[in-house]
Amino acid sequence: MMLFLITVLLLTPLAAFGEEVNRGVPIPIQLPVDGVPPKTYRVTLAITAPDNPDWIVSTFVSGAVRTVTAENQGRFTETWDGLDDNFMPVPPGGYGVKGIFMPAEIWAPDGKPHTLRPKILSGPSNLSPRHGRGEDKLITGDQVAPGLGDVAVGPDGVAVFYWKFLENALNPYRLDLSQPLGPEQLLGGFGSGGTGGGDYVTTDGQAVRAVAPTDAVALQTQMNGSVFLYPPFLYRADQKPFGSDHMIRRNVTLTKGRVTGLAAYRPDKGVGVGRVSRPVATSPADPRSGLETRPTNANKKGPALLFVAERGKLEIVGKHPHVKLDLYGESPDERVNVLRVLNGNTAEEISRMPVVEPTALVAANQRLHLLEKREDGWAVRSAPLPPDGNLDPAAWSKPVSLPGLKDPRDLAVDSAGRFFVADSEVNRVLRFSPAGELDVAFGAADAQREGHYDPETLLQPIRLALRRDEVGRECLLVVEDAGPCRVAEWTTDGQLLRDWGYSLSGNGGFAVDPKSPQDVYLFGGCDTFLRYRVNYDTADWQLQAVWHRTRTDGLTYPEIDGLRESRRVFHRRRPRGERPSLPAMGQNDAVALRG
Repeated sequence: MMLFLITVLLLTPLAAFGEEVNRGVPIPIQLPVDGVPPKTYRVTLAITAPDNPDWIVSTFVSGAVRTVTAENQGRFTETWDGLDDNFMPVPPGGYGVKGIFMPAEIWAPDGKPHTLRPKILSGPSNLSPRHGRGEDKLITGDQVAPGLGDVAVGPDGVAVFYWKFLENALNPYRLDLSQPLGPEQLLGGFGSGGTGGGDYVTTDGQAVRAVAPTDAVALQTQMNGSVFLYPPFLYRADQKPFGSDHMIRRNVTLTKGRVTGLAAYRPDKGVGVGRVSRPVATSPADPRSGLETRPTNANKKGPALLFVAERGKLEIVGKHPHVKLDLYGESPDERVNVLRVLNGNTAEEISRMPVVEPTALVAANQRLHLLEKREDGWAVRSAPLPPDGNLDPAAWSKPVSLPGLKDPRDLAVDSAGRFFVADSEVNRVLRFSPAGELDVAFGAADAQREGHYDPETLLQPIRLALRRDEVGRECLLVVEDAGPCRVAEWTTDGQLLRDWGYSLSGNGGFAVDPKSPQDVYLFGGCDTFLRYRVNYDTADWQLQAVWHRTRTDGLTYPEIDGLRESRRVFHRRRPRGERPSLPAMGQNDAVALRG
């Protein structure tokens, strides 16, 4: 960093001149030409009082990028407009100029020159850039709603991770799950086009279709329950037209009911693919190991199909407290209860069929499986996938009851016809036989112990997706809604294989314990509070503790009234529904630690 001081003379306030002659005061500067050009600097210049160089009148150049080349020899001319920092003309006379210049280099994450370049240490997510590797891919965006809304796997084995809300960024992202855990799995994302994200996504291997927005906005609107910031709609992630409605983005398809499931099917590929899918080879010569060979139905090829389950009617339930937006929610009384089939390319409706309180939907084993809430509990029924998209009510099987469910969120079906159900309230993934008998419950315990963490115990599972790994073994992806909101991969017998870790942003703030710097505290999903142990040499993050029911107004430092101590970390419990009150602290302030 260099500092220099010169004097300039302002004869007349520039505001006194007309536009044609208001050319400003030219101020020449000379940057060093040592070394081999080109060499880039960031330059800041300020006008000072004539008798006091510490009195700043106007900072008229701030961090400007200037590159010294063999042609310019480091000579530049900047212009002061004769105004102070309040954009008011100053009296004529002599003024000082002082400035600093600092070397700058390109920072790989944004491709722009910076003087101070953060060295990435990685983070609690296994998709974070690795220690010291600035070239790794990034997941970007302001994560307004916590965690993933859904995960899908196509017949090519490529997964789609769909966050609930990544504002002004890419969403969803495609991942190559055949690669080891890490940012190398990222294949890129789709421009969200203003949708931010949502709760359901599906892929047929060629196109990704999703529903937006997410209903996880109760905190932002100070309302209880599920709330949508605008009417939900179906869209294509590649931003090609998918209907004729306009909502946030053009050419989408609005839904009348709350979507509770999506599934995709390409008859020309002879395989059904939903958010839970099983790749199937289409010829005996298919080289993919471990995949069952099935003949295609070449005589009944049709368009790509999108199956959509809709439940309660969507209606206006209130107003946003800060912006002029109607808020939408699911009617508790009026039901849509329909299964629709849309042309996967145009969104034109092909057929529809009344159903009973649809809860989840999946295409697997050449059949469409529907989980419904009936008078005596939840049950699954299925029908052959219709190549032409025309649903036949008579083709559906008798419902198979699945006992013990309390709040099922998703369904998967493996090659043996076994049902997997993610139940958020039971806090387990439950595996049922084709006859509906419970035989496996995923997870070591019913709940995490307060102040501890066991990776074998789930935290509110909400979404599922099946895939086959490189040796043909079926594996189950599980999305969790609480704690780190992780995505984890399990065997179909309930053994944990790997997990992608933390899938949240730092919107709620974070803090390092001053007495134990390796302990880092973060917010988790569903009113949880997390402690990680960080190895600064290896950039390894290990989740060590989870606390529940810790909804707060944000995290702050130092200690304030109403905070409760928990291992030197303070957090205030706020009843659900209470409007946030933030005296003396901001929405994204850091954790209150007593050191």
